[in-house]
Amino acid sequence: MIDQFSFCRSMPLLPKGLKEILDAAYRSDAEPALDDEQDALYTRICGVAPGLVEAYATPAARDARLGPCAAHVEFVSAGYRELATAGLAAGDLAVGHRIGDVGFEAVVRAIVEKIACRFLQSTERTAEIVVDRVAYTIDRTGRVMSAIPLYGEGPSDTVFRATAAWLRREFGPRLAPDAEPDSTQEATNRQRDSD
Repeated sequence: MIDQFSFCRSMPLLPKGLKEILDAAYRSDAEPALDDEQDALYTRICGVAPGLVEAYATPAARDARLGPCAAHVEFVSAGYRELATAGLAAGDLAVGHRIGDVGFEAVVRAIVEKIACRFLQSTERTAEIVVDRVAYTIDRTGRVMSAIPLYGEGPSDTVFRATAAWLRREFGPRLAPDAEPDSTQEATNRQRDSD
C-alpha cells in the first residue's frame, strides 16, 4: 500500500553567499571562514535533516507542496525505491496532506497503523506523527499532548484542533481500546464544533 503513495523529502536550502563560502572551503580542504551570523545560520540549516519524508496519495498532491517552505528549507520529490533502499518504513513517514484534503485519510491511516504497532511494542511514553508539517506528540492513550509546527507558523487553531481530534479517534482504539474518552478531548471536540 505504501508503495502506491507519492513522496517528497526536506532538504536544507543554503543561501548563495553561504554556499559559495562552504564550496570554496571544501575545494581548498580548509575550514570555512564564517562570521558569527553565517555560523549561526549554517548551524540552523544543518538542523534541517534531509530526513523528513512526506507521503501523499497522488503525485499532483505531492507536486503542489514541492519547493521552498521556509527560509532555508525546500521539499524535493523522492521515489519509493530510494526511500526503501534507505530503510524507511511506513512508521517513519510524515503525512503531507492537511485534514480534509483528498487522500488525507488513506495516507494517515496507513501511517497511524504502523506508528501504533511500533509504539505498543516499545517502552516509550510518547510517540510522534507529523501531519501537514506539524509534529503531534501522542501519549499511550492516544491523546495529543502537543502540536509543534516544524516550519514557521503552521495551520490555524481550528485545523490544529481538528487534526488532534482526528488523531485521537485513530490512535485511541489502537493504543488503549478499553479507555474511556477523556473530557479534555470531548471539550476540544465541542469547541471545534462550535467554531
